[in-house]
Amino acid sequence: MRRTDNKKKFSYRSQRFIWDPAPTRLFLKLWLENIDGLRGARVKTQIHREMAEKMQKYGPTHVEIKAKLDNMTKKYRIEMTKYRNSGQPSKWEYFSQVQEILKESKLVNLSLCMADSFDYSPMEDSESNDSADSNFNAFSPPAIANDETELARSPERAASIKSDSAYSANTYAPPQSNYSFNKTERILRIEEAKLAIQKEKLKLMKNIADNLSSIHRNFLKAYKMK
Repeated sequence: MRRTDNKKKFSYRSQRFIWDPAPTRLFLKLWLENIDGLRGARVKTQIHREMAEKMQKYGPTHVEIKAKLDNMTKKYRIEMTKYRNSGQPSKWEYFSQVQEILKESKLVNLSLCMADSFDYSPMEDSESNDSADSNFNAFSPPAIANDETELARSPERAASIKSDSAYSANTYAPPQSNYSFNKTERILRIEEAKLAIQKEKLKLMKNIADNLSSIHRNFLKAYKMK
């Protein structure tokens, strides 16, 4: 009897949460309510746990909440990129709602120019419409690599390599692969974007401090005039 109960518990825990319309609507509502905290200095995991508690009647865990946030943000980037390239409005049913949530986020706006630098969360929701582009892989090597492999296997190519080996032994250096170069470039772009965001934050904080100082001076002047 205990073995049966354990199997049931294991089976229940191993099932992934299915994002039906009702829990998705509540999720979007909570996302909007917590967007400032998610952008700020609060611990993100704590926010995910709070959202999971409010969605307790549906049952997603805080890990599944995080995966949903990642997936829908990624989906929005892809749809926005398609829209900018084609001019055709997105057919994704949650596009407008996610756009409303993320429209003030400088981080998301900056990341749109490097959308291929991110991938879906490992806990990708295959049951939901927001994972329709899950086969998209930003880090897949160029397809031309297969053609180069076939050429290398051909007898003519082998003979050419053998005849040139004496000349190229000391002078030839294999070029850096496009994959490694592109990955490094993407990482640099991400770091540059992060630096730009930090500069914007510092500039904003300076403006706030200047405004507060001005208000304080005006208050003191008005107080002395009484």
